[in-house]
Amino acid sequence: MQKLSFVIGATATGKTYFIDHHFTYEKPVVLNIYYYQQKAYDEAGFKDAIPLGAQFRCLKKANEMHLNAIIKALKQGYNVVAEQTFFKAKRRIGYIDEIRKALDVEIEVYVLHPSDDRWAENIKMRELDGSLKNYKEQAEKDME
Repeated sequence: MQKLSFVIGATATGKTYFIDHHFTYEKPVVLNIYYYQQKAYDEAGFKDAIPLGAQFRCLKKANEMHLNAIIKALKQGYNVVAEQTFFKAKRRIGYIDEIRKALDVEIEVYVLHPSDDRWAENIKMRELDGSLKNYKEQAEKDME
């Protein structure tokens, strides 16, 4: 039976690092939502500023592409790690429902929430705009 592992968390919480270090021996297909978001923005012709309505449409398309890629890889017999934010429970449930309709698969979920020191260091390392306080407030506001 194939295994699907969701690794979820806010920006700069260490999702990619966790995947790179936790799944080293399993060699799964790793599907990162950010790749699909960028692809959707590119296909829509947006490089820099994205109007709010267009951003919503692009994010919806990115999630559909991500979900389809997950199901395709699982059907091909691969174990999959899906890197996502999944702030809203409704989105998590929707993904899982669609996957369960398509095939029987073991699903595990990892939610990353690093210490403040680690999170601040990740933000600094990635040279992101904003402070730890801003990222935490946004995550607390959006996460269910």
